Amino acid sequence: MADYEVMAQLSEAPGRRMRMSELAEVAMLSKSRLSHRMKVMEKAGWIKREECAEDRRGNWAVMTEKGRRAIVAAAPDHVSSVRKRFIDQLSAKEQESLTSTFAHLTDELRIQFIEERD
Repeated sequence: MADYEVMAQLSEAPGRRMRMSELAEVAMLSKSRLSHRMKVMEKAGWIKREECAEDRRGNWAVMTEKGRRAIVAAAPDHVSSVRKRFIDQLSAKEQESLTSTFAHLTDELRIQFIEERD
């Protein structure tokens, strides 16, 4: 699931690339956890790291063409699975309530993640 989240974030980023620190933040992963997942995804050929020319301390996470094809292939099954096992089990009113709850929780978790990181 963490790999899918990382891949999804990269697939939507301009140029399919993000600073590693930004990617860790939006995926809500520690930098060490992201680094570990990057090694696995690099080995699969889905992602590569590039040095940031503007800031030699930072790195870019860049989705490869193979990675793009992998996320495009995985997305329909992922969406179908989530819909079948989760969304379709809820009424429209329950979905609206859950959306509101998750939006609130996501905001709070993001704040906590940033505070713990700093």
